This record gives sequence, structure tokens and C-alpha cells, in this order.
Amino acid sequence: MSQNERLPLNSLRAFVATARLESLSQAGEELHLSQAAVSRQMRNLAENLRTQLFVRERHGVRLTEHGKRLYATAAPLLDQLNTVAKQIRHEQESEAIFRIHSDPTTTDWLLLPSLPEIRARWPSRDFQLICADHPVTEYAEPINLGLQANRWPDDERFEVTTLCDDRVFPICSADHPALRTRLAATLDLERQTMLHLKQPGRKWVDWHEFCAHNAVGYPSTCEEVVFTNYPALVKAAVQGHGIGLAWERTVRKHLKDGTLCRLSDASLIWPHGVCAYLPRYTRDNRLAEEIVAWLAERVDSSN
Repeated sequence: MSQNERLPLNSLRAFVATARLESLSQAGEELHLSQAAVSRQMRNLAENLRTQLFVRERHGVRLTEHGKRLYATAAPLLDQLNTVAKQIRHEQESEAIFRIHSDPTTTDWLLLPSLPEIRARWPSRDFQLICADHPVTEYAEPINLGLQANRWPDDERFEVTTLCDDRVFPICSADHPALRTRLAATLDLERQTMLHLKQPGRKWVDWHEFCAHNAVGYPSTCEEVVFTNYPALVKAAVQGHGIGLAWERTVRKHLKDGTLCRLSDASLIWPHGVCAYLPRYTRDNRLAEEIVAWLAERVDSSN
């Protein structure tokens, strides 16, 4: 094929935009070109193919039969080309930026306090923190590492390891009546306001499971308040709105400063305190593995 027979890529882009928008001027606006420049490219493309591609109409242009044939092939090819180019650019950016996805609670008690040392240990990398309440496996964009306070159903895209377990126990505000009347001695929950955490499709320890594990009857007379967000439940407990179940690692600050109190010695071990999600289909997971190992040591030393 001679050089003159090859279709110029810029002219094809202008052709696809014009055909889709049915307007030379709108195609020019989309491509940041003048209408005259788009018209010139359409004329050169038509000369290259030795056929008419558009018919001018009062309010725009429409494709000829040859134009329709060219558009049917060129439009998906350009879309595919743009997709590949976007993926390549994203891969290049991903090599420079290390993206960590984490739920808000794990971000608060583990990731943010660890971030200065992470940056000091790996100074050549830039880190981006993605804090979101949905599971790691539901995040659409590529990440280098995911951290979350649970292990949801396995996803073949990730290798999942558990960094640490946790302990669940009842908490309330320091001035809650349950503490003043020493209900904590027997964990008598009758006539209390119970704060529940329920998220569709996600399994957390609930009050019924906790009471059964500790051989305590669930109160027959109580008020129930349901939360779909764990930090909101903890905040409600701090403000004295009821008794909730908390994961020990997530409320240590509150227990230390006295804004929350542990209601009794009753507890339940939660086996997946923090889980690390490492993408399987990346070229190099060594940095993610190093960070996970370092975080595991940090968590273990804080026990």
C-alpha cells in the first residue's frame, strides 16, 4: 500500500465525529478545530477514497452509502484505539502512584497513623488513599492494595490475607445509665436502646449472635436503632443514644479518652479484623506485599 492510499488518522477522527453529530461545526467544537479545518479534512478523505462521504443538508450533513460503510468500521476501531490508549496511560500512572483502598474505620485507626512511616520507608513512591464504605471488590478502578475490616466472598481478582483478628464487645457512653446502675455486672440489656449494624449483603456480628455466644438472653423489651454505617453507630454510642457492639481496635482511642466505656467483660473474637486484598493480575506485587508484611508487624506489636 502506497503512502497516498493510507487513511490519515486525524481525518478519520474528524469523519467519525462529523458522522455521529451530523454537523461539521459541532465536530469542530468537539475536536477543537475550526469548521473550515474539518471541511478540509473531509474533502481530503473523500479524495483519498475517490467517493463522496456526506451529503450537505439545510441543517447539517448526512452520510452517503459509502460513508455509512466507512463509519460502521471506523467508529468501533477508533473507540477500541482510544480504550487501549487510556489503559496504557493508566498503567503508566499506576507505576508512579500506589493506590490503597480502605474502608473509613480501617483508614482511621490503622492507615492514617501508619502513613507517615509508610511514606518514609518508601520515599520513591506517591501514595493515593481511596477511602470508601463499599467493599474492595466493588471498586471499579485498579488499585494496588485493599484493606478492609471484613472478608467478603472471595473474588478471583484478589489474593486475600488476614492481618489480624479483633474482639467485639458492648460499648456505651461514660454517663450511660447502664453503667450507673451496674447493669454491666450481668449484662442485663432489658429496656435498653440497642444499636444494630446491618448492611445488605454483608455479614457482621449482630446482637443476637453476640448474646447467644455469651449465653445472655437477648432483651425481650428494648428499643432498637439500626445503622448501615459503623462510624455512625460508634458516634451514636459516644453521644449516649444507646448500647452498641464495637470492634476493639476501632474504638481504642475512645476507650482511652473516656468518651466510650466497655459495658462488660462479655466478648466475641472476630477472625477478620483487617484483611488485605492484593490484585492477582498486576505485573509486580512486591511493594504491596512489603507494606502488608510491615502493617502486620505494626499491628502485632500494638497488641
